[in-house]
Amino acid sequence: MKKINYDYILIGCHSFSEIASLYFPSDYSSSCVRSLRSFIRNHPVVLAELLEAEYDERDKILTPLQVAVIVRHMGRPGEANFE
Repeated sequence: MKKINYDYILIGCHSFSEIASLYFPSDYSSSCVRSLRSFIRNHPVVLAELLEAEYDERDKILTPLQVAVIVRHMGRPGEANFE
């Protein structure tokens, strides 16, 4: 099976739903978004770092710094660590 390269998510801004769908694949965008927002709420360290990066739970777009926080805590998509 070919390994997908997700390096592109570390460059530029991305929609919250795009990042959510990479970590929580689903046929429904709203389900992906709910799952990622739930993960963030249930992991205080992740939430604290995102808040330092000016995250708001209503954000539709994530900055490169916010994406980096998610990747640092969850790993790259496809090798995500949900601890």
